[in-house]
Amino acid sequence: MIPQQQSTKSRSRVRFCSLVALVSGLPLLPAVISGQSSPTGERPPYQQPQFADILVEPMEILSGDEVPTGTFRRNARDFILCAGPDFGPNPPPGTHTTINWNKAVYTDVAAFNNETVQQIETADADATDLWHTAAARWQAGLEADPLFWPFVYNAGRVALITGQLETAREHFALSIRLMPQFYGHYINLGRVYALLKADQQALAYFRNAAELQSNSIEPLLAIADLYIERDNYRRARDYLDECLHRWPDNTAALSAHARILLKERRPLAAYQMIAEDKLPRNPFDRQVRGDVYHGLYYYRSLALWQIGEFERARTDMDTLLSRPDDAFFLWASRSQLQVMRARIGVR
Repeated sequence: MIPQQQSTKSRSRVRFCSLVALVSGLPLLPAVISGQSSPTGERPPYQQPQFADILVEPMEILSGDEVPTGTFRRNARDFILCAGPDFGPNPPPGTHTTINWNKAVYTDVAAFNNETVQQIETADADATDLWHTAAARWQAGLEADPLFWPFVYNAGRVALITGQLETAREHFALSIRLMPQFYGHYINLGRVYALLKADQQALAYFRNAAELQSNSIEPLLAIADLYIERDNYRRARDYLDECLHRWPDNTAALSAHARILLKERRPLAAYQMIAEDKLPRNPFDRQVRGDVYHGLYYYRSLALWQIGEFERARTDMDTLLSRPDDAFFLWASRSQLQVMRARIGVR
């Protein structure tokens, strides 16, 4: 299931890209391209020649690299955005495509894709209309260009979030064919199978992702999360301990440990796992770093609530609610959290 490594010829066209800090447990991962075009090796007339086709990993600097006209980057909510050269602004519009949407005609696939991502940047689990509109927009894009990778991947993400599991599985299977070296769709397919209670397939896809991207904590966290969902805390802790051995101050891994402790009805231990002095800080001003997993404030608020520290519990819940764009809200309802916040300390 793991695709073969690229040839020397293909690697020689790789552009270096750096992995940005983990935000909300997800890496902001730039995508780079080679000259190959489609699973068959031939570019259909409707596929965008200005954009990337194959994600290249691992990342390295090579002399004489060709700078792609169009690149892709992955945002903190795990959606793909179109970018310009070197992952900067002004992506090219693409060619050969006319998208019909809502009585309007679009010829710029990058703008159409990025506008759709922007429309859901603060959508939470309750934003049904926004998710359905995004799904319909990407479906319109796919009807115009069935092989434009951001349309395929992003449509799969929306299908997963809204529980359309068979649709999500189909999109991510095609996404793998289009970008075989990218680990993100393996993680998403693993989540699809986890929701289908097909745990062995889920674990296989998570492990594929770990093999493809050994420098990312995300696949290991996905495996730990599956074990937590199945109440297998011993195996979950094995993976979380490995995470913290390799990434000692990763707050997503610390939060997962705290989540287990809360399930075990040990709120004080959960709080101590993610107390303020455990958070990574900038070396100069000693402020908490910006890459802290925001879901930490949810688990710490629960722990503080259960040990009777109501004011601090409300403060942490306010901190969580202050970031509506955080990936935590893909699976959580802001309105329900606001109700929960109002109940803190009420007997």
